[in-house]
Amino acid sequence: MSSFSFLHLADTHLGYEQYGLRERAQDLARVFLQAVEVGLRERVDLVLHAGDVFHSRSLEPLTLLQATEILEPLRKAGIPVAAVSGNHDRGWRGEAVNWLTFLHRRGYLTHLEAPILPGGELKLEPEGGSFGAVLEDERFRVVGLPYLGAALPKVLAQVAAWLGSQARKYTVLLCHAGLDGEMPGFSQPLRKEHLEPLRGLVDYVALGHLHKRYEHDGWIFNPGSLEALGVDEAQYEGGAYLVRVEASGSSSWHHTVSFHQTRRRPFLRLELDVGRYRSPEELEQEACTLFSQRSRQVGRQALVEVVLKGRLQFSPSALQLNRLEELATQELEPLKLLVRNLTTHPHGGGAGELHLSRAALEEHLLCELLSADARYAPFAQLLARTA
Repeated sequence: MSSFSFLHLADTHLGYEQYGLRERAQDLARVFLQAVEVGLRERVDLVLHAGDVFHSRSLEPLTLLQATEILEPLRKAGIPVAAVSGNHDRGWRGEAVNWLTFLHRRGYLTHLEAPILPGGELKLEPEGGSFGAVLEDERFRVVGLPYLGAALPKVLAQVAAWLGSQARKYTVLLCHAGLDGEMPGFSQPLRKEHLEPLRGLVDYVALGHLHKRYEHDGWIFNPGSLEALGVDEAQYEGGAYLVRVEASGSSSWHHTVSFHQTRRRPFLRLELDVGRYRSPEELEQEACTLFSQRSRQVGRQALVEVVLKGRLQFSPSALQLNRLEELATQELEPLKLLVRNLTTHPHGGGAGELHLSRAALEEHLLCELLSADARYAPFAQLLARTA
């Protein structure tokens, strides 16, 4: 049996204008094209997309044009593309027809559909003009499952039963689902034990959904999103897997998997602990130095997040966020700048419980406010009385 190869990618999110920026939508199209170029250069036999081709069911004409222009070189080269629907690809009002259906009927890809019938039965075979959930030839079989959420574990048992009744081929399960425990704060219904019944029936589990690269046991693979879709995701790798398969017997295979990381727009996250500075001038000076240093490392047109944290040593009213934004923009020249103020400030309390005259109460409150500012604390009582 001859060898073959395929490319596995996911979560392209075409059309997403992150932060309201058209440049971010262009970034997503650019990295999708990068992945396609890997497949063309390596002359793969198949491209698998594990869902979230688009970011929204409401497409602009430019987004649909980008999709067809990116996929056209694969069509011309005779390289089939198989895709499943992610949670972002779903049709209006739960309808099965979506933009992947459009691309399918125009010959740009094969949309693997697996409708669940009343009673929870999975329909793998084609029906009513659909291609069904299976794409195969004499060398391989691909079973595609869309985003099914909590219904997925029960469906996997049906897939295992169906595969057990079929002649053995090198088999890929293509599925838009995240593995539980892979990203903190994101609980997922799919666990490794849910996939165990597929051992010996499926040779490669091709996942999508979570925007982080991970793999397990040389069997479960998630390539991550091609472009980071948030500052918190910038720490994770993303790209595409190139898989080369060699037959090692009549019903056994060996695959070699290599990862191709895409060239993303740089993200930069800077943290400033305000507790180290006794005045806003000291903070601004340190921020300016930091911005200048990091600008040489990250270059222009990055996505930048500046996080202010810690306990302020001066009045919150003296914290000039606009000035920090101005300094960051001047030094870093970012595509987008986000400033997050997570600082805290000591506030006095209990004055309302003191039975003081109006003048005494005003002096008491002013003294507490001034005492909380390191610049004025030594003279707080005198200044409050003077005021």
